[in-house]
Amino acid sequence: MIYSHRSYLKDAPAHLEPRNACLARNLARAVPSAIRMDRPWSAAAISASDDYGENGYALMPAAILEVAFHTNATDGAALQQPSFREAVARGVVTALEAFFQQPNC
Repeated sequence: MIYSHRSYLKDAPAHLEPRNACLARNLARAVPSAIRMDRPWSAAAISASDDYGENGYALMPAAILEVAFHTNATDGAALQQPSFREAVARGVVTALEAFFQQPNC
């Protein structure tokens, strides 16, 4: 699951919200693709919400990326595998590279 957020800051720059969504879309494409190279994995969903305080005050584009849940046995086993963690990292790097190459993002 990938969460895009709206800023909680009263005077937050208005241009951040579309950039948050763009970052989230890049993550939603790149991370599942990288993970699937390692093993079958479901696609990510994007949710926009005001309820995620952990990045609600960001002054730069931000998104929350939930890769797996340790309480799920399959997810927990994947998290223990270096190849899975490396695939996730490759996906994040690919998403960030794409994000920074998009001038209108």
